[in-house]
Amino acid sequence: MLATTIAPGCVWSVVTQGAVFRGRDEVIGFIRAGFDAAATRERPDVRGEFSTTESGVYEYTSRGTIDPNHAKAFARRLTGGRPIITSGLAKIVGWAMSGKSFVVPVCFVYHVNQDGQIDRVNEYVGKRSTT
Repeated sequence: MLATTIAPGCVWSVVTQGAVFRGRDEVIGFIRAGFDAAATRERPDVRGEFSTTESGVYEYTSRGTIDPNHAKAFARRLTGGRPIITSGLAKIVGWAMSGKSFVVPVCFVYHVNQDGQIDRVNEYVGKRSTT
């Protein structure tokens, strides 16, 4: 389904991390890596959603437990290969290693092209907490 929803030239920016993914394959790879980083993931707590034929906003809270074997790889993808310690992602990897769960507020602002595919996403990730 992602292959038909994401436009070939989609640009996905994780604004709060300074990461940018370009093209359908890179965007889908990023999305899958994010889901693979969680050993368990609860159903999202949707706080708000709004859309028109051209754009939309989707705000939710993501909860789950990080898989320590995938957390470092996902963090490196977000940092473009920069060291995790300087990226601000050291805590999420540290939480994964200690087996704690995560709670992360997320908001997507997206644009839909004339073919009905998402061609631009700005993702904002709030402060992570653990339980």
